[in-house]
Amino acid sequence: MIISENDKFIFIHIPKNGGTSVALSLEEHLKYNDIVIGGTKYGEKLLQIYQKQFGVSKHSLGIEIQDLVGKEKWEQFFTFGVVRNPYRRIVSIYTYSEKKLSSFFGTGILHHSNKETLAHIPQRIKSQIKYLGAKVNSQYFKNTLWLLKWPDIKAYLDTANFSEFIRHPFLMKDNSFRTQWTWLSDRDRQNLIVDRVIKLEEIESEWPKLCQDLGISCKLKFENKSASRSVELTPEDRSYIYSQFKIDFDKFGYLP
Repeated sequence: MIISENDKFIFIHIPKNGGTSVALSLEEHLKYNDIVIGGTKYGEKLLQIYQKQFGVSKHSLGIEIQDLVGKEKWEQFFTFGVVRNPYRRIVSIYTYSEKKLSSFFGTGILHHSNKETLAHIPQRIKSQIKYLGAKVNSQYFKNTLWLLKWPDIKAYLDTANFSEFIRHPFLMKDNSFRTQWTWLSDRDRQNLIVDRVIKLEEIESEWPKLCQDLGISCKLKFENKSASRSVELTPEDRSYIYSQFKIDFDKFGYLP
């Protein structure tokens, strides 16, 4: 999420929609009184402060940011967000879970037969931290405990395949499983509240126009891509995803 006082724009960062690439691309133009929350190394440092002090985060909804800055400023600034084909977005949540787990535990953990072993890891890590104490930097262990609390990670570890994953109750609790319309609409979810919606599938061709609207010039950087392996969606999977995210298909012009 970015609030630029100098260039007078606000970027709403919807999960798994290329927001990190947008934040990194725009960060070099930010000034001392501009705010980027999450998405970059600098933004991640600000995240803890702003989340604790003001209740906003990397993936705050548009209406939450509007409440923070005030409606008058919101209407004065250029506001935008990036959306994505709902099918590809949900696949990205799945493959991102794989990527995070494999980076911590190795690719072997991606075999379902090995996932169950992680159920015992949190207690083991807590025991190790207590035993090792000041003898070792325990940040890795703390990060691991933090990762295993993510609803999407818990859903991934508790399922054998994509079809099971998207239907798991834990995923329903995950922030990223909300509709994209939720991020860009008003409090009653009736009206769009941003000036511009860009499709991730068209971001390269739309980037020059966006930069023109923002009054800046910069190249688009691609970062934080999820694992690239293909995931086959069954007709039942497609039907289920469509039922969950119908409003995104309708509002943003994606075909079922």
